[in-house]
Amino acid sequence: MINVTGIAMVMFAITAVPVMIGILFRFVMPEISDRIEDKVFGLATVLFILVVLGALLSNWGLFLENVTTLGPLLMALNALLLALGGSGGAAVEPVRWRCALYFSRNGGAERGARHHGGRTDCA
Repeated sequence: MINVTGIAMVMFAITAVPVMIGILFRFVMPEISDRIEDKVFGLATVLFILVVLGALLSNWGLFLENVTTLGPLLMALNALLLALGGSGGAAVEPVRWRCALYFSRNGGAERGARHHGGRTDCA
């Protein structure tokens, strides 16, 4: 039986706690956080990849049992959501859509806005 509470607590610890620490660090020491941001962002990306690979490898048997069933469904769901989000977002608000693309390439809204010179027009 799967312990949902345990999984939820671990997921909270893995995701929310580092974000809260980062927000507190940026609030308390903004100059230092600006200097180390690129290195920390790279480290966070590497750690995320390691966590995903670790989860996949530790559950390899379960993954192989379900990949033929869940794989095509998940790919179809991703394709559908990308199509709906892309077409709908671009049609409704093209300027914000350009901003969303820019920000996603630059690691998030705050980071994207900073690297975009603080402008919000995304032109």
